Amino acid sequence: MTNRVRKGFLRPLSLPDVVRHVEFDGVTGALVLTRGNEQTLLYVDAGRLVSVITSRPDLRLSHRLMAEGVLSPSGYDALRERLEAGQREAPALVELGALTPASLWRHQEALLLDAATAPFSWDRGEYLFLHAEEPEAGRFRSDLALADVVAEGIRRVEERELFRECIPSGELIVEGSGDEELPRGRAALLPHESYVRALLDGKRTAAEVAALSDLGEFETYRTIYLLLATGHGRLRVAEPAVDPAGSERDLRPVLRAYNDLFACLQQYLLTEVGPIAVQLLEKSLREARSLNADLFENVALAPEGTLDEIALERNLRKVAPELRRAAAVTGLNEFVYATLLAVKRTLGPEHEAEAVRRLRARRPEARLALGS
Repeated sequence: MTNRVRKGFLRPLSLPDVVRHVEFDGVTGALVLTRGNEQTLLYVDAGRLVSVITSRPDLRLSHRLMAEGVLSPSGYDALRERLEAGQREAPALVELGALTPASLWRHQEALLLDAATAPFSWDRGEYLFLHAEEPEAGRFRSDLALADVVAEGIRRVEERELFRECIPSGELIVEGSGDEELPRGRAALLPHESYVRALLDGKRTAAEVAALSDLGEFETYRTIYLLLATGHGRLRVAEPAVDPAGSERDLRPVLRAYNDLFACLQQYLLTEVGPIAVQLLEKSLREARSLNADLFENVALAPEGTLDEIALERNLRKVAPELRRAAAVTGLNEFVYATLLAVKRTLGPEHEAEAVRRLRARRPEARLALGS
């Protein structure tokens, strides 16, 4: 668990990453999302959403009931009198007979999810995490996995081009995660999402999956993004070619092959954006570390953009010998993915495609590493 301050700016479809980091931190507090005069507070507790407060009038219970015709104008006037006298909205609606306890709970559950997922469609805004903040006593409490909230938020985004833009190059291979029981970070899937997940065979690119899917390009890219964001899929960067005669326990050739890719990426970023390239790589490393803390513990970037191989080997010695190679490849793939995504977000998809082409042209093992 960590108490580091988490704050920053929201871009289109960046909220899933923010929520995912909060989930993996396992913290308790309030994620405050602000856009102009609009504000939403997501109260979380160890990876679960427990309460939501929003400033949007249309996402308040009484306004929703008025819009649905459940609450009459005279009933609303009676409610306002009680609110002005200091009574809370929910008990006032029950006492006025506008809602039964059962119907109150159904409306509260629906409104909470609507309020929690509305910011996923924002194209700008700010976020700030307040540690140890808790909702007011007596408020309706939910117990939703944050992964499920992320999945529902993605399902409700209608901007058609966002999902294609947020998935690194269509040339990269996508594959499904294992079929074990849902761990933290995965969401329950709808039938059509399970259908797309089955198409992620570890050989097809995102573009090939979209061409094959019955859902059409937009919904398939949306679903691929949902699978990546909730732990059901990952972008695969195949293991670089190394000497097949090498020892299974000798991971230095694998680490060096990946470091060649990382140095190439830093060189490209330095050429395009200058010194800010180091900050982008550091941010990518933090993202990879949040997903694979054991591998990247105390692992720093060298000036040329490579990772400390001695520290990586030290961390990998904590893993069973027969699993070390797979652990290294999985974690280092996450860093490649995070860096390519940083290139795409900072410079645009054409630069991300150019970075991929340069990696493939660098040497044969780099071409294999990118699934060619």
